[in-house]
Amino acid sequence: MSKFSTHCFRDFKRFIGELTATSAGINVAIQYTNKAGLELGSEDPWALVAKEFGIKVDGLQSAIILSSAARLNIVNVYSGFDLYLTAYRKEFVHLFQKDWRSNKSDTPFDEFRKNIVLNEIESSMDIIPHQLKLIDFYRLARNGIVHPSKENKETAVKFFNKEADALKKVKNHYGMLGAPNDFDLLDFHDVKLFCRTLLDVLPLFDEKLDPGNERLKATVPAEEWRSYKEGRRRNSEIGFLQNKYGISRERSEEILAH
Repeated sequence: MSKFSTHCFRDFKRFIGELTATSAGINVAIQYTNKAGLELGSEDPWALVAKEFGIKVDGLQSAIILSSAARLNIVNVYSGFDLYLTAYRKEFVHLFQKDWRSNKSDTPFDEFRKNIVLNEIESSMDIIPHQLKLIDFYRLARNGIVHPSKENKETAVKFFNKEADALKKVKNHYGMLGAPNDFDLLDFHDVKLFCRTLLDVLPLFDEKLDPGNERLKATVPAEEWRSYKEGRRRNSEIGFLQNKYGISRERSEEILAH
C-alpha cells in the first residue's frame, strides 16, 4: 500500500513546528540577555535589557526562566498530542465505522492497544517500545507539572528511574547529550526530544487508520462534483483522496477504479 496519513498527524506536525521554533527563540533570547549582562558587568541583565524596551522587571534569573519555559512547553507538546488523540479517535470511528474502546483510567497507549494492532508497531523497529516509554515519561511529567501533587511528581520520578535503560536507548538513538532529564531537571533538550520522538512515532499510528481501498472509495463525496465534466470530476475525486489521506495519485486512481 502507498503511504497513508491523516489530518490528525499533519495538523500536529504544524503545531510542533511552531512550538519548537518559539521554544528555540526563547532560548536565544535568554542566551543573548546573559551575554549582554556579562559584557556590561550587570548583576541583573534582565532588568538592563528590559529597560531598553520600556519594560520593568527585577530579579529574574535565566536558569529559572529556562526551566519554567521547558516545563510549560512539555505541557504544550502533550496538549498537542492529546488533540491528536482526539482527532485520531474520530477518524477511527469514521473510517472503520465502529466505536473506539477505552476506559477512563487508560493511558493513550492502553487505548491504542484496545483498538489497533499495537504490537505490529512495537515490533517494526527495536527502538519503538523504548520510544513509547519515553512518551509515557513525558506524559507523567506533564501530570506532575499541571497537577503538582507529591504523588504525581513521585510517579514521574519513579518511572524515570525504573525505565532508565529504555530512556537511555532513546537518548543514544538520537545522539542526544542533554536529554531525557529527571522531572526536576527538565530543560529545552527535553522539549526537543519529546517533539522529535512523537514526530517519528505517530506516522506509524496513522498508517493503522488505513481501512483499505473499498472503504476509502466510499468516503469520496462524489455527489459534490456530479455536475462536472468527467475529467474535472475525476481530478476532484483524486485531489480529495490525496489531500484527505496523503496517498499517491497512483493509489487514488486505483481506489476510484475499484
